[in-house]
Amino acid sequence: METWLQSHQRTEEWREDIVGPWTLRYYVTQPAPSQWVAVGLVTTTQGYVFLTGCGRSTSDALTELHHRLLQRLSSDAVKASCATLVGCAA
Repeated sequence: METWLQSHQRTEEWREDIVGPWTLRYYVTQPAPSQWVAVGLVTTTQGYVFLTGCGRSTSDALTELHHRLLQRLSSDAVKASCATLVGCAA
């Protein structure tokens, strides 16, 4: 008996959203009936940032993705500014 395996082709619709000064490219998928996942990629001066957000609806997943993006990039900005901070002598 011959078995043919058919590849599962997924076609996500990539979208763009402006979050602060960054352009977030993302798509949303539903891996389970009660779970939505938003997958995002943003380019910064320090490189690429890949993040995900999940929730019970598409809007919950996108809200979580935006929250994680802002949290991550604000902490990176603080780290970058701390690295260049110098003390002043009186």
